Amino acid sequence: GTNALFRVEAYYKKFDRRIEGRLETDEELEARLSQYDFPEELQDSIPTDRIITIFPTNDGRGKAYGLDFFLSLRDPSARLTGWLSYTLGKAEQNSYNLIYPYDYDRRHALNRVGRYRLTDRFDIALTGRLASGFPYTPAIGLRVSAVEDDRGLLIPETDNAGNYIYTTDLGGVENLNTGRLPFYARFDIRATYRPGGLTGRWSIYGEVINAFNRDNSVSIE
Repeated sequence: GTNALFRVEAYYKKFDRRIEGRLETDEELEARLSQYDFPEELQDSIPTDRIITIFPTNDGRGKAYGLDFFLSLRDPSARLTGWLSYTLGKAEQNSYNLIYPYDYDRRHALNRVGRYRLTDRFDIALTGRLASGFPYTPAIGLRVSAVEDDRGLLIPETDNAGNYIYTTDLGGVENLNTGRLPFYARFDIRATYRPGGLTGRWSIYGEVINAFNRDNSVSIE
């Protein structure tokens, strides 16, 4: 009909020659490890995996693809108006001989915006968002932090009492973006009153943001 729209879109995008930091060479890895002066019992705290350097290459590749469904009811005089969308997508990169999700990969995303007119003077609106969590790199454990001494070597870091200071161990590149943030959910509700009805010039509204008081994670540290 003239007041309704339903649309389905498919997309596919390839990425190549992306800028990324290259991994350490054998010589760089050996030079870095030679800087550690850790006792025998702390050898497990030395990060022996190759790290990503600041030196850029154009070796990054990837792809993004998915489906997007969209439905809208656009008649402003109807009791029910609004729109609904759902996206099923995947975005993955190929780097360091590994395939893993991009930081913005979100498998499912549902958005709903609607208004229902109860009377000519009063209506209620709802905005809802549901989505999969973004990828992140989880810690796989703890290791003793390192600090540079007067010799230019890396030794175990301690506090004023001589206790070891620990830091998170994020592992090697094979651990990149292997975790997912929790599911995202948010609902906003608005009630609107128009003293002059549909043709009136004024409206008074009250709104509840995040009506269910859900804690949504943006990042994990």
